[in-house]
Amino acid sequence: MAAILMLQTLAMANHSPRTLRSQATVFADLSTEELKAVRSFLWSRKDLRLEPSRGSTIAKNTVFLIEMLLPRKQQVLKFLDHGQRRPVREARAVIFFGAQDHPNITEFAVGPLPWPHYLRPLPPRPGHQVSWNSRPISSAEYVLLSHTLQEATRPLHQFFLDTTGFSFQDCHTRCLTFTDVAPRGLASGERRTWFILERFVEGFFLHPTGLELLLDHSSMNAQDWAVEQVWYNGKFYRSPEELARKYDAGEVDVVVLEDPIPEGKGAKGTEEPPLFSSYKPRGHFPSPMTVKGPHLVQPQGPRYRLEGNAVLYGGWSFAFRLRSSTGLQVLNVHFGGERIAYEVSVQEAVALYGGHTPAGMQTKYIDVGWGTKNSFQTLGMKLENITNPWSPEHRLVQPTLKQTGYSRERQAAFRFGQNLPKYLLFTSPKENRWGHQRSYRLQIHSMAEQVMPPGWQEERAVTWARYPLAVTKYRESELCSSSIYNQNDPWDPPVVFEEFLRNNENIEEEDLVAWVTVGFLHIPHSEDIPNMATPGNSVGFLLRPFNFFPEDPSMASRDTVIVWPRDKGPNYVQRWIPEEGGDCWKPTPFSYNGTYRPV
Repeated sequence: MAAILMLQTLAMANHSPRTLRSQATVFADLSTEELKAVRSFLWSRKDLRLEPSRGSTIAKNTVFLIEMLLPRKQQVLKFLDHGQRRPVREARAVIFFGAQDHPNITEFAVGPLPWPHYLRPLPPRPGHQVSWNSRPISSAEYVLLSHTLQEATRPLHQFFLDTTGFSFQDCHTRCLTFTDVAPRGLASGERRTWFILERFVEGFFLHPTGLELLLDHSSMNAQDWAVEQVWYNGKFYRSPEELARKYDAGEVDVVVLEDPIPEGKGAKGTEEPPLFSSYKPRGHFPSPMTVKGPHLVQPQGPRYRLEGNAVLYGGWSFAFRLRSSTGLQVLNVHFGGERIAYEVSVQEAVALYGGHTPAGMQTKYIDVGWGTKNSFQTLGMKLENITNPWSPEHRLVQPTLKQTGYSRERQAAFRFGQNLPKYLLFTSPKENRWGHQRSYRLQIHSMAEQVMPPGWQEERAVTWARYPLAVTKYRESELCSSSIYNQNDPWDPPVVFEEFLRNNENIEEEDLVAWVTVGFLHIPHSEDIPNMATPGNSVGFLLRPFNFFPEDPSMASRDTVIVWPRDKGPNYVQRWIPEEGGDCWKPTPFSYNGTYRPV
């Protein structure tokens, strides 16, 4: 997983919570009304020749994506910090032009919202073009793929019934389904996908049939799509027809799968046992059925406030949005009235698989404030051998700190296999009360491994994964380390993170961006069924103050409890919040009539 951290103004004027709430709307996702307004405006443009996305062809012009287009950073900062005019609110619209002589993908900025009246093209990065075959799969294409697979596997109808008990034709409750993998091919411009055929039951991805198909669907006419290869039980066949012929001739080594729920396994009149891939509880339950589950109790309501897309908690405040193309963005992060970060966001997630089947081998899933004068430095420990000052005839070996500054982007791009210093500091020219540079430490606590050799085929789409940490100067042309097109054309992707480092810009007293890659290795095991556990598989990093505050900022928390011992009697407990009386849930019924006998 890659995350971006844009470090912003360290020293800022204090902002009231009310101001922060009103300012957060500059980062807000599009409302339902705005989405409808953008869609209506696009459809009103007859020159676009738009058609509904649903239908039986991809040779048409359709809107694939509409999301908020974040304004330029400098415009936003002028609005937030200096009260200048609010930036124009715009949407990003992605249109698939499939009805052209040369089909293409074009992105537009549409505005101003909420009443748009213009659109302008958003150009790709210099030196790159978005190829037609790099487009994400649309719902219309999935419908066509499903139909193509059903027709292509008609010769295998009896084969599927004999080996799995399921089929694509006249199947009712015993149907087959599929999972597709990506990237789709072996070179730029291809659109050839491996499909895993599975039995359509709960947790179908755990019920593969053992058959996989390679389908070429690069043509604009779905009638021209064709199966190029079939893989079954370790062997390749040129077509479904060849597999069917050899099966009828008894030349195929088949594996007959057990029925997911064999008849008669449960006692008569009892409920059948759940599938192993089901989430239904099963096994020995150590907890009694009469014991209720835990409850979250907030006696006086939540201590945080959520107002629109603004979150306020304690001394913290931030805006957030859920960008459709990449994921969560946390923006304009403040603590104690000061901006800590302009943006902390998920950029991309990648899952690289290995296996003994074509789909397993092919699968490489790519799922996509401190002021503007900061520097990057590291602190590391080294041992020094010095003369003992109180006993000069002896030597003394002791640890000491070594500070290293980084002036260029290439210096601050740490590759996997290279030792990453323990203390990664982003420093401001300003000092705290004690004369130390106000800094924040980036602490990475889940380190990924290098996913592929540098320069190897699909690796060009995920060059950010070469670095656990890379620090660059902020540029409007370098907002994302990936794109929604990298998945299906990783050989010639429109965004290549390695190019961000080529100009090797100065990073001393500049507006800095930290690109962080975190991850883990997962080896499948039986406890992953039906769902992979979360504990132990979390990834992330911490952004921690380092000489930023004059003292521990939690001293301002009212949650503190101090227990004072006394010479005699019970301890004195000092609190700064009201003491709670009674049970935290519902008080149990109680009555007493003044006697010692049961009521």
